[in-house]
Amino acid sequence: MGTIIEGLYDQEGFGAHPLLRHVASCGCGWQGQQAYPPTEKSYESAVEDWERSHARPLPAETVPAPVDTAIRDAKQAIGDRRSPS
Repeated sequence: MGTIIEGLYDQEGFGAHPLLRHVASCGCGWQGQQAYPPTEKSYESAVEDWERSHARPLPAETVPAPVDTAIRDAKQAIGDRRSPS
């Protein structure tokens, strides 16, 4: 199991190990650029890289799912009012 940050449940960070190295990776498909040697410490470094480079910036860039749902519902309600009966 990877690392999950509260409120970002669709993102799960882990240190993938392609070709005997660790690379910061996420369940959404994102991968970091830095490759780390295959040690326990470097796995932790890869997860820290995922958190710093990908996961932590997401809340500032992404509309939270409940807000997105509320906006979609509001648009639907406005659209329903505009439709002729």
